[in-house]
Amino acid sequence: FAERSPELAERAEAAATRLRALPPRAAGLVPALLGLESLAALALAWALYHRLARARLGAPLGSLRTFRFSDQLVWALVAGGTMALLESFAPLRGIGYNLLIFFGALYALRGLGILRWLAPTRATTLAVLGVVLLLPFLGLVPLVATLAGVAVVVGLGDTWGDWRNRGARPTT
Repeated sequence: FAERSPELAERAEAAATRLRALPPRAAGLVPALLGLESLAALALAWALYHRLARARLGAPLGSLRTFRFSDQLVWALVAGGTMALLESFAPLRGIGYNLLIFFGALYALRGLGILRWLAPTRATTLAVLGVVLLLPFLGLVPLVATLAGVAVVVGLGDTWGDWRNRGARPTT
């Protein structure tokens, strides 16, 4: 196949080279990624438990629309940004990146919850989610990164704006 299409073989080799260079850079981010994976696994296990068990132990997980956490955790994001950006904290830069990734993902999830709260119907949410999931396959990764950035900004804005408690739910 590579003999018939040298351009595709060249692309495959370039992708393999990029993938080989990725692990050393990503190794320092293992704590943040492990924390996010652990939270996802715990949420999945708790949801499955409440789906399958006859005896209830505690409350089931809330919906994405009601997802929130302490507003004081914004300081972890500020500390991570400080460690990642300032030259005087260069030895702590890895910790700063981990804090930014972990809490950035939490704030993105909070922002998605607010966007879900604003969406008029579940069908609208599923349609938007379907489009967003298809974008990377269409080669539009920068658009996905932009949407993730918007979700982080909306989630951070909820720390000060408290959008869901300001008034009644928007009407359609």
